[in-house]
Amino acid sequence: MIQRLFIGLLRIWAQTGIALGWLYKVVDANSLHFKNIRLNTKILGSTTMDCHLQDHIQRQIYFFGAYEPIESYLLSSLLAPDDIVVDAGANIGFYTLLMSKKLNHGKVISFEPVPQNFKTLKHNISLSPYTNNIEIHNKGLWHKNDQIEFSLETSMEDNIGSYTAGPVTGALAQHKCEVVSFDDFFKENTQLDFIKMDIEGAELSALKGAQKTIEKFRPQFLIEINRKACERFQYDPNEIARFFKSMKYSFYQIGDVFERSQWIEDFSKIEQANVLVLNEKRKNKLLQNWESKKIKKHFIDLQQ
Repeated sequence: MIQRLFIGLLRIWAQTGIALGWLYKVVDANSLHFKNIRLNTKILGSTTMDCHLQDHIQRQIYFFGAYEPIESYLLSSLLAPDDIVVDAGANIGFYTLLMSKKLNHGKVISFEPVPQNFKTLKHNISLSPYTNNIEIHNKGLWHKNDQIEFSLETSMEDNIGSYTAGPVTGALAQHKCEVVSFDDFFKENTQLDFIKMDIEGAELSALKGAQKTIEKFRPQFLIEINRKACERFQYDPNEIARFFKSMKYSFYQIGDVFERSQWIEDFSKIEQANVLVLNEKRKNKLLQNWESKKIKKHFIDLQQ
């Protein structure tokens, strides 16, 4: 009875766009009770996503119109309409759809190795118009072409985007997935402008498999640095910083507000953060001030 009441309130939320912050908190605190509940919501003005309310990323998208709104805003501000971009670790497709909407004449190439996540990614793309500039691949990025096992740790049941190729303590689910070297995959392409990369600790391996492509095109990056995830693969996050510094990139660590976002020299003080890795071509676009409250309100308004 109580669950049906919540579902009714959630459907009202989806139809009206009234931001029921208290309802989000209740659902967030009782996420396991919403294990089989999926609801559509409108995001980014004209885009629809199917959200599974047990998953903490999808809950945020459903209630607030975005996951990582500040990162989403900054990424969008750096893209040009004719860019070729990559979503590495596309999960269910929020960033893929965000970038697709910004690219009038460009293209999004998305990689998601886990079969169930790839199925949801494909479904979410099919729900929205104007997505024929998206190319999706049921593959992960690695330093070579191979098949490797991805596992979801038992403690991460409410985050299906946290599948990792590293060792875990107790696996809730496992999948044998195809992985590719980006240099091999991208060798025939003639343009690459931006890469969003969030692949649960496999970043260094994927970057090593993309070194020739990066040196050739010098794309910008939005990359998650997660010390615990890196340690699964037995390396320190500063190895990623050294990889980029050898190619003269700069680092902008994104905080929850403008005042806590900053240019940094390396990743030695990062436990978990999203970092923009930029060359001089678009670095100056970040010098403008921004307000986190206005950014969050912007994405909620797009649900109206």
